[in-house]
Amino acid sequence: MGMGALQELGIFLPEQVSTRQLVLILARVRRMMSKHFFFKMAQPPNRVPKKDEIVIRLYEELSDLLYMRDPNRYVYLTLQLLIKRAKGELLADSPVLYSNFAMICIKGLDNIQLAERSIRLAMRLAENHPFKGHIYLVDAAYIHIWSYSYATSLPKLDEAFEASIKNGQYHVGLGPVVLKLLTQLFLGVPIAQLLDEVDYYLTIYQRLNLPMPMG
Repeated sequence: MGMGALQELGIFLPEQVSTRQLVLILARVRRMMSKHFFFKMAQPPNRVPKKDEIVIRLYEELSDLLYMRDPNRYVYLTLQLLIKRAKGELLADSPVLYSNFAMICIKGLDNIQLAERSIRLAMRLAENHPFKGHIYLVDAAYIHIWSYSYATSLPKLDEAFEASIKNGQYHVGLGPVVLKLLTQLFLGVPIAQLLDEVDYYLTIYQRLNLPMPMG
């Protein structure tokens, strides 16, 4: 239904995206990535058409599901919207668009610097966004660790958890919790201390009357 709505708004996505199509659109995006690209994208437009706002909201809601069900279409849609944004054909902005592109930079373009620029813009746009926790989780889990030690990601995971809980994204909040516990285990934190932290997070979720599948 969501994909049909995007098509009605002029965003066309193939039923199947081949590896060749991905290579071609990745090459096109790579050519567009000048050092001034993200500076330009950080300048908010004076007026955003309602249609563009709807396109971006639909993308935000669909991107996680599309990522899990069809990664090729997820990448293609993300890059298609990024190209439209760069060309001025799409004036609405989303931190989710840039955080998703940051992950694509790591996996598809093998470009850490570009990923870091993209996630910085995403985090700037996410400050008052309901998906702030998701954006901070992407930074901590996928981008930050390429340039810094694992230990330095722990405060970022705390920020991701707090933002997720604050914005009602309780399912997202589990991500930084699990990653934090695993990172601390890897760093040699005593099991007794980790169990205390598990109890702490369980208490938070119980207070919210939500399940926390940690077993």
